[in-house]
Amino acid sequence: MILDNYAAVLITCLCVFSQPCASSQCPIDLNYVLTIPWDSSSCRNNVGNTKSDHTSNCCQTLTSLYGVGIAHHLKKTALFRLPDLQTSLSCLSDFQSRLSYLNLPENLTTLCFRPQQFVNTSNICADIQTKQDWLTVLGQSTSLDKACRPDLSDLTACDACVLAGFRVQSRLLAVDGNDSHSKGCFYYTILYAAGVVNELGPESAGALSCIFGLPLSLQTSAGEWALVVGSVAAGCTVVVVTCLLGLWLSWDGGKREQTVSEGFPSLESGFEDDGLLNWRPKADSLRFKFQDLETATDKFSYKNLIGKGQFGAVYKGKLPDGTVVAVKKVMDAEFQGDAEFCREVEIITTLKHRNLVPLRGFCVSDGGYHREGESHKYLVYEYMSNGNLDDHLFHSGKIDTGQGRGR
Repeated sequence: MILDNYAAVLITCLCVFSQPCASSQCPIDLNYVLTIPWDSSSCRNNVGNTKSDHTSNCCQTLTSLYGVGIAHHLKKTALFRLPDLQTSLSCLSDFQSRLSYLNLPENLTTLCFRPQQFVNTSNICADIQTKQDWLTVLGQSTSLDKACRPDLSDLTACDACVLAGFRVQSRLLAVDGNDSHSKGCFYYTILYAAGVVNELGPESAGALSCIFGLPLSLQTSAGEWALVVGSVAAGCTVVVVTCLLGLWLSWDGGKREQTVSEGFPSLESGFEDDGLLNWRPKADSLRFKFQDLETATDKFSYKNLIGKGQFGAVYKGKLPDGTVVAVKKVMDAEFQGDAEFCREVEIITTLKHRNLVPLRGFCVSDGGYHREGESHKYLVYEYMSNGNLDDHLFHSGKIDTGQGRGR
């Protein structure tokens, strides 16, 4: 295995030498790494320990950034992944060279990725490998095609797209029949939404922030932009360093493989579907009792009403341990039944995405608690007092906070 990896990296390096500024084997144009205004601050300092928060945040950003290229590849070739390991190695080498142009550490792709994660296989979601496979499984049109088509920089549109994504993922899982593929199905949903559906494309501001959850810089000065452009012309020699580093890592990979896999999923450890998504360790869903939520929100009193949106009303509450939470009473139209609701909650608790407010748990109340005799559904989120909760649960301009009630 080590010799195979050594040979693959050697071939990649030879191709780089024959065409200095780009690998002819990588089908993805990765120059967008230098042109879109992504926030690279998480990757500049204190990155190295695979278990550190700094490394985790950096890798989360880079997976989103690399996903833009994979979405372009899907749009161009109709393939959800790269054709083989050699191509994957080549693309990661190109990706690292772009990061190096930005004066980022030389080992980021080695630290965050494994080439096998991006190689095409049928063992990801419902045997899907191509766009035609997707259409065969789901048909010519889904809720994703309508909800994720417009400009997603509008937060209300983003909310609708995310909700449609969960619905499509649920359909894919029903076809697949293997719940362990939930992440892979969500991964493919993200790629399809950005690469095929969105009319503005994967590099649009809405796709970057909503679909990929990529942190963007608030501003880029003219001087910084000139430095980036200049480095593109002068930095091709950095690829040589990348190749030498890759050769050494392949030789030394047997010693380091176990350490790397402790921090980030690997193909051998059964997480081959995690290549482009940002996951946190799976946590058991916390099911709350309705009585506890009643107590926390003072029986859902008006004084605790944070706001109302198209998908439900949200109340501020305090749990017995003093934790402040936001309790969302879900509109029944969002889910077909209790089983679907619980299933989607279990999926959401495994996901880490900048556009998902951290979910603490849920509640499905018995119909006996309500006059109409119907069960009600609730989601319990971490409370955010800086406006993010409003943005993500209601969206700007859609909040009814009540007169004279402060935050």
